[in-house]
Amino acid sequence: MYAAALALTLAPAAAAHGPGQRPGAAAPLVAPATVTADEWTNEAAAAFWTPELIESAVPELIRGDPDVIPPVTAEAARAAVPQAEYFAGTPTVGTLLYRSQDAQAHSCTASVIKSPGRNLILSAAHCNPGLDGRTAFIPKYTKGSMPFGVWAVTSRYSDPRHTTTGAGSNLDFAFGSTEDRDGVKLQDLTGGNTLTRTPSYTNPAVTVIGYPGASHDPDHKDRPIRCAPPTTRLPGYKQMTMTCDGFYGGTSGSPWMTNFNGTTGNVIGVLGGLNGGGPSSGKEDRTSYSPYFDDDVFALYDRATKGGTSDSAPPYSMGSTGTWKHARHLASGEFTGDGRDDLVTVWSDGEVTLYSGNGSGGFSGESQLAKPNTTWTHVVSLTAGQFAGRSTSDLVVRWSDGEVTLYPGVTRGGHLAEEIQSSPPNPVWLHAAVISAGRFNTTGTAPSTLMVRWDDGHLSLFSFNGRTMTGETPIGAANSTWTHATVVMAGDLAGKNTYDLVVRWSDGETTLYPDVDTAGMHGENKLLDPNSRWVDAKPMTIGSYSQNGWPDDVIVVWPSGLVTEHQNSGSSALGTEQNLVA
Repeated sequence: MYAAALALTLAPAAAAHGPGQRPGAAAPLVAPATVTADEWTNEAAAAFWTPELIESAVPELIRGDPDVIPPVTAEAARAAVPQAEYFAGTPTVGTLLYRSQDAQAHSCTASVIKSPGRNLILSAAHCNPGLDGRTAFIPKYTKGSMPFGVWAVTSRYSDPRHTTTGAGSNLDFAFGSTEDRDGVKLQDLTGGNTLTRTPSYTNPAVTVIGYPGASHDPDHKDRPIRCAPPTTRLPGYKQMTMTCDGFYGGTSGSPWMTNFNGTTGNVIGVLGGLNGGGPSSGKEDRTSYSPYFDDDVFALYDRATKGGTSDSAPPYSMGSTGTWKHARHLASGEFTGDGRDDLVTVWSDGEVTLYSGNGSGGFSGESQLAKPNTTWTHVVSLTAGQFAGRSTSDLVVRWSDGEVTLYPGVTRGGHLAEEIQSSPPNPVWLHAAVISAGRFNTTGTAPSTLMVRWDDGHLSLFSFNGRTMTGETPIGAANSTWTHATVVMAGDLAGKNTYDLVVRWSDGETTLYPDVDTAGMHGENKLLDPNSRWVDAKPMTIGSYSQNGWPDDVIVVWPSGLVTEHQNSGSSALGTEQNLVA
C-alpha cells in the first residue's frame, strides 16, 4: 500500500480554514520514528492518538499570501447569515487527525465515500493526510466517545498540481484509504456518501458538516456542526462559496452534501480551496469555499480505488474559459467510429479541433484537424450528419462567398477528409443564414437531410446524393418571425426517431418543433421563455453525449467562455445544466 500511495511524503502543514491556533493547544510533540504501512495499524493508531493528544490537536489555519478576493456585494452583506448548529453527528463524517513535520498534532474533517473497496475517506488536500503523519480517522467523534473506533489511514491520494492559491487551489481535495478491522471495512460499519459531480455553482442548499474544535463548543465536547446554506460561485475560480457562521479551524475537509438524509448524502464538494477554504481576513468562520467537483476529482477517485501512483497521467481537461471565448462554431457527430458522439469546434483564428466524446456526457481527448488559418475564419454556418453514405458523420460548411462544401468523414489522424464542393460560390447561398442537419423524414433513418433557414425567414430541406445536393423541398414560407431564429439545431428531444428542430430566438426564447419532416412543422413546444441570459447563448449544438443513446444533449458556449451541457433534454424542458468548462 505504501508504494502505491500518492504524494505520501509529508510536507509542512499547508494553509487551511480557521482563525488561528486555539488557546491552550499543547506544545509540539517529540517526533516519533517514521512508521511503515505494516506498522501503522488500527491498534497502533488507537494507542498513538490518546484522548489527551486528540484534545491538543490544532485546527488547520489560513496563512500565507492570499489571492485577491472580489469584495462582498452590498446585497450579500445585508443578507441574513445563518449560524451553524451543534449536533450529535453522523457515522459518515468524523475528525481527521495527523502529525505535521514539526510533530504538532492537527485536526481536520473527513467523510466516508462509497467505493469498491469500502475503505475510502475524503478530505481537503491541504490537510496532509498521509502515512508519515500517523493519520487516523474517527467517525462520529465527540469528546469521550468513539462509537466506531479509531481507523488508521494507510494511503493518501492527492493531485500534485494542488496549491494554496491560484488555479491550483481548485484541486484542494484528497482521498485516504483505511485499514480493515478484523476483516470488516469502514464503510460496512458507517455507511458511505456518494461522490457526485457538482451540479452547479449555484445550489439552493447544501448540508455542510464539520468539526470546529472543542474551544468553540459551548459544552466543550468537540461536537460537529452542521449548516444548510445556499452556494454561489467564487469569482475567478472553479469553486463554490457559502456563508454560515461557525466554520472555524478544523472544518477543512467538511463534506458539502445534497440529498442528505441524516446519515448519508451526495458529496458535491469539500471545505477547502483558495487559502485553504476561506478569506484571509475579516470574520473568517463566516465564509467558506469548496472546489468544484468535475473530471479532476473523479480521476483522483479512480486512482484511489485502484491504488494508482503519482505517475498516473493527469485527467483530461477541455481547457479554460479564456480559450473557449474564441469558439465560433460547433458541430456534433460520430466522427471516430467508436459509437460515441464527438464535438468539432471552429475557432476565431481558423483552427479546427475534434473533441472525442467519452459516452458519459464528457470528453476524453482532442485532436487538431486544422491549424490556425485564414480559410476557416470564413465559415458562416457549420453542421454534421451522414450525407456521404458512411457509418460515421460528415461535415457540411456554408462559406462567406456562398460556397457549400462537404467533408466526408473526419478522422483523429490529424486532418480533415478531402473537401467535396456541393455547391460552388453563388449569390443564392449567400442568403443561407443557418444550416443544420438531421433525419427529417418519416422513417428517421440515414442519410441526413440539410435544413436551411434563409435570411427572409423561409425554410428548406436539401437531400444529398453522396456528393452534391439534389433538390430543395420548402417547408416554410418567407416570414418575419423566422428571421429572428438566431440558432437552429437538430436533435431528437421528443424521442420519436424523426428529428426535431430546436430554435434559440433573438430574445432568448428557446422553442422545440417536434418531428419535422418534408411536410413541415408538427407543433411547437416552448423550452424557455424569453430571457436576457439566453440572448447570448451561441454557439450551440445538440448531440448524443450521455448514456441514453439519444441526440438530446445540448451544449452551449457562453460569451465568458463557460461551456455548459443540458443532458437528456426532453420535448418540454432542457435537462439540468452542467458545466464542461468553468
